[in-house]
Amino acid sequence: MTLLNATSPNNIPTIRTCQRCHKLLTYTYGGPSLCPECIDKDKDDYSKVKEYIQSHANTTVFEVSQVTGVSLKVIMQFVREDRVQIVDTKNKINLKE
Repeated sequence: MTLLNATSPNNIPTIRTCQRCHKLLTYTYGGPSLCPECIDKDKDDYSKVKEYIQSHANTTVFEVSQVTGVSLKVIMQFVREDRVQIVDTKNKINLKE
C-alpha cells in the first residue's frame, strides 16, 4: 500500500491508494483501506464466497474461486482478515465460527 502522507492517529485524513484497485483515496486512521467502489465489490465477493461455502461443505479454496469468480488473492485476503479459514492441508475452506 502506498502512503503519500504519514498516517496520523489523531484522525487527520491522509492520501493512500486503495488496496484493491490502487486508486487514490482519502484515508482516516482506523478507517477502511479500500475505496467506496471496492468496499461494495468486497461485500459482494464475500457474500458469494459465504453462500458457496454454506451450500458446499468440504470445498476447497480453488473450487470456491473457480465457481464464484472471486480471485484467490481476494479469498486469501478474507483468510487474513479472519472471515474464512483454511481447515486442513488440502486447502479446504470454511466460514470462521
